[in-house]
Amino acid sequence: MLELDNVSPEVAEVYEEILDEPLVDIEELVTSLLSYRDKRVAEIAAVGEFIDEELLGALTARSVELLERIDADYDPSAHRYGQALAKLLMANLDEAEEGENIEFNNDLEIFNELAGELGHDDLQIGF
Repeated sequence: MLELDNVSPEVAEVYEEILDEPLVDIEELVTSLLSYRDKRVAEIAAVGEFIDEELLGALTARSVELLERIDADYDPSAHRYGQALAKLLMANLDEAEEGENIEFNNDLEIFNELAGELGHDDLQIGF
């Protein structure tokens, strides 16, 4: 479904692996994403790492909106792709090494590709 040509091969591989995970209720997924983001941003700031909070905020808010739209007009395939996106974003927050900058370029590419593929171009993020 998604063309991940502009995403690093490692991230594309992780995304593909996440696609195979069992589906989680969308409301639960939204709650997890929001609470996880808040927890990790606080932890990351506490150790002095750099995180692009503006992009992370946009990605999180738009991901939540996309998941809510998927839930309102339910399609299991869209659910699977949206879930993989949210879990990839959480995994990216986990991957930070001390002193390392956390970037979301791959997450942004995947989000924009998925939003476009699902017909939600209005949610795409331009940074």
